[in-house]
Amino acid sequence: MSTINYSLLLKELGKWTLILLLMAAAGPSCKKTENFSPSKVNAPLALSMASDSAIVLNEANKYNAALTFNWTTGSNYGTGASISYTLEIDKKGGNFSTGVKTSLGKNIYTLSYTAGTLNTLLTTYWNAAPDTAVQLQARIVDSISASGVKSDTSAIVYLSIAPYKPVSQTLYILGDATADGGSPATADSLIADPTVPGLFHYQGTLTPGHFSFVTTRGSLLPAYAKGADSMHIVLRQNASDPDNEFVVSSASVYQISVNLISLTISYTPAALPLYTQLWIVGDATPNGWNIDSPNKMFVDPFNPFIFHYNQVLTAGEF
Repeated sequence: MSTINYSLLLKELGKWTLILLLMAAAGPSCKKTENFSPSKVNAPLALSMASDSAIVLNEANKYNAALTFNWTTGSNYGTGASISYTLEIDKKGGNFSTGVKTSLGKNIYTLSYTAGTLNTLLTTYWNAAPDTAVQLQARIVDSISASGVKSDTSAIVYLSIAPYKPVSQTLYILGDATADGGSPATADSLIADPTVPGLFHYQGTLTPGHFSFVTTRGSLLPAYAKGADSMHIVLRQNASDPDNEFVVSSASVYQISVNLISLTISYTPAALPLYTQLWIVGDATPNGWNIDSPNKMFVDPFNPFIFHYNQVLTAGEF
């Protein structure tokens, strides 16, 4: 019968355990080394644009990216220190001292501007006129957290951007077809669509008559009247501009959508009752003919056209 050399076995087990431990410890380091890209860390700092260098902004794309900058990591010159970035934009020919500076922090290598953000920047910061191209320049500047290491600045890139004149952010319905009549001071407001620029919605009761729209409550101008047909609107800025109104032929609750950018409109009767509240009066009811305190009826939870009154009626009229 063979004899097991326990001393030799423990020695061999110890050797393989040590090898496995060393392999486990080396695993993550090897992975990092394989993913480490010296060309990225040591490349010169450079700025580029992922979009066209000549941009014409459109309010219909207000919430979409219109300009995207990308840049390389630059170099920390072997210090292992972190790198922070600042994007600078100025008018072409400027020295960036009065331009827009955006501090971006670490590990950020791209920045996008929506059409709306760019338009606000151009018209408020540089007082740019609508539909007039502004010539700009941009660069990226880095900052290395190690002491004694100077920052780098990319080469300048140039771009041209033409802003737009924004449409009104408010809209009101006006006319004798509305509950408020023709007074702009009490005109009912439309609701701006949260996702579609320039689009407004309205739901309310309209009776036979006419309606149009104003942009400011209490003022008749600027306004939007009927355009070439019942599906289009036109902007009125002067009292001498054509003032054709939309026509309502039958009373109903209407759903209206108005787009100030495409200058389109749709209005259709909704499958809803003319009234959302109803009261009962008469000497047969508990409160009699008191019109200031009538007995309220309640809307059926399954049918908005039906109202209920579940109380005792006495002999009399209602």
